[in-house]
Parts: sequence; C-alpha cells; structure tokens
Amino acid sequence: MSVLAAALEYRQLGFAVLPLHGKQPYTRLIRKTHGVPVIPRLLARGAHEEHLRLWFSRPDVNIGIFCGEPSEGLVVLDFDDCEFPPPGMRLPLTPTVKTGRHRLRGHHLYYRTAEPVAIQSFPWGELRGWPKSTNGSPVQVVAPPSRHPKTGRSYGWQLPYTEVAFTDFGDVDLGDLAAEDSKLQTPSWSSNQRGSSGLTFSPRTRTASPPATTRTRGRVAHRRRSSQYASTPLMPASRTGLQTSRQTV
Repeated sequence: MSVLAAALEYRQLGFAVLPLHGKQPYTRLIRKTHGVPVIPRLLARGAHEEHLRLWFSRPDVNIGIFCGEPSEGLVVLDFDDCEFPPPGMRLPLTPTVKTGRHRLRGHHLYYRTAEPVAIQSFPWGELRGWPKSTNGSPVQVVAPPSRHPKTGRSYGWQLPYTEVAFTDFGDVDLGDLAAEDSKLQTPSWSSNQRGSSGLTFSPRTRTASPPATTRTRGRVAHRRRSSQYASTPLMPASRTGLQTSRQTV
C-alpha cells in the first residue's frame, strides 16, 4: 500500500494525520495547505482529502497520526528499549505496528480511550496519550508504511486493524515497575489511571495469570479480575500469517 493510500485509509478510521519529514512535522507542506506551519492551526482546520493528496504524493513524506482527542482518543504504547512483550504487563490484543527502528525491537500498540491519559516516559519507551488541558498540543506517532529516518526500514502492521479491533486503554495494566519508574513529561497534565481487567504476561512462561495488585502513582489499587479477556490469546513476540510491510535492510 502506498503512503497516500494508507493516509486516506487512516482518515477513514477517524485518525487525524499530518505529513512528517522523518519523525517531525513537515512544516513546509503544512504551510502550503494551512497558511502557517503551526499545529494548532492544523488541528483547528483539519486536513481534507485534497490536503492529504498534496502532502503524500511526495516520496520523501512520512505519515504522522496525532494521538488523543483529534484521533478519537488514540493512545499509543511505544515499546523501544526492551524485549517485546515486557514481563509483568497486561496488554490485551490490539492493532500493533512493528517500527523501523530495529529488526527485533520497536513496537507501537494502538489503543483508544474516552478519557484523558497523560504522556509519560518509561525505561522501556513511552505512553503517548493526550492531556486533560484543551490547550495542550497532542503528540504524534509515525505510522506505516513510513520509513525510519535512520535505518530506512519501513513501519508495518504486525497485527493489522483489519484483524483485531482497537482495545480500550482502560484494560491495559503496565504493572508495578512501570508505575514506579514513570516520569511525567508535562507536570501540568494529570494522568488518569483507570481500573482494568485482562491478562498478565508472566515473566518467564508468558502464560495468562490473573492480576493481583498494581501501584498507581505510589498507591496500591486492587483490580478485579474479569472474564472479559479470559480466553484472549496472548500476543506473541512475532506473529506469522499476518500481512506486514516489507522492511528494507
């Protein structure tokens, strides 16, 4: 699928897209369609199909997707510096991207939420959410089939949205270690950790086990076990039989 075709399809999914030069907003193209290269103007006016056709007809343009409210509550878990999936986390199946950063590492998990979730960084990567404050500008994520600016590898859907629905982020549990090591990027935005249910990746066997407790910003919150995900298969480190974008070595 071409970059333009993918961008048009993301727009149909309710995602707010923007052109990227590498991983940063392609300001020259945004200026051409919106007058000024500023994100608030782009968000206020939106991007129409003719904008997308102008932006993504160029071969050097990557696709960016805004997280948060502009994309109907999109929240992305960015796993960069770790094996995937990390132990001790409960990650229900959801559309998943293999990034172009590394042959083995680098995964984006796409969730949706109806409530604000603050942007946070962790030793393993980043939680790309959206702020409570309506004045806060959202972050973006690089989407397939964009190419990584350093490696040249393409981003690809490891678990496509055509095969699994976008899961509610409230069903995710990042575990004790993530809560203790997290660092809020923007202190004025308050995080919203919601009660959840699902499966936990056991550290060694990666079998499903019921959650016990999880620490949320220094407090212990007891979680109820639900049967909603009792039969949900765990996401393997690599899936076979799924269509993925070809990677350029």
